[in-house]
Amino acid sequence: MEAIVCSEFGPVENLSIQELPDPVPNAGDVLIHVNAIGVNFPDALLVRGLYQVKPALPFTPGIECAGTIAALGEGVEGFLVGDRVAAMSPRFGTYSGAVTVPASHVYALPDELDFDHAGAMLCAHGTAYHALVQRAALRSGETLLVTGAAGGTGLAAVQ
Repeated sequence: MEAIVCSEFGPVENLSIQELPDPVPNAGDVLIHVNAIGVNFPDALLVRGLYQVKPALPFTPGIECAGTIAALGEGVEGFLVGDRVAAMSPRFGTYSGAVTVPASHVYALPDELDFDHAGAMLCAHGTAYHALVQRAALRSGETLLVTGAAGGTGLAAVQ
C-alpha cells in the first residue's frame, strides 16, 4: 500500500510517498481501507517534531480518517467487514491506504455522511466537544465567546 512517510522531522517537503506492507489488525483492532483523511494543526506539528508526542522515525502521520472496514482483529464486536466508519488513530498512520485502529476509536457512519466530511471532522469537533462539554462543563443557556473561529476547532465550537 502507499503511505505518506515522515523520515525526519522538519517541513512538509520532507514527507515522501512510499510503498509499505499492508497492515494486519491485532486483537482489538480494526483494519480500515482509507477513503478520506483530515489534515489538522496537530499533524503539521507532528511532522515538524513540535507535537507533544514524538513518534519514532520513520512514521506515517495522520490522526483521523474515514473508510471501510477491511478486516477485524480477534475479539472485535459491533462491526462488520465492509462497514463505513470514521476513526481517530492514537498511533497515527492514517495518511495511508490502510490503517489499523483500536476498535474503541472507530465510529460507524450514517449513510448520509460522506467519507470526505467524516474523514475531516473527528479531530476538530472532538477537541471542541472535549473543551466545552467535558472540561468547561458548558450548559444550555450559558454564553460562550469564541475568540478564534478561523480554524477547524474554533468553527466546531461555534457550531
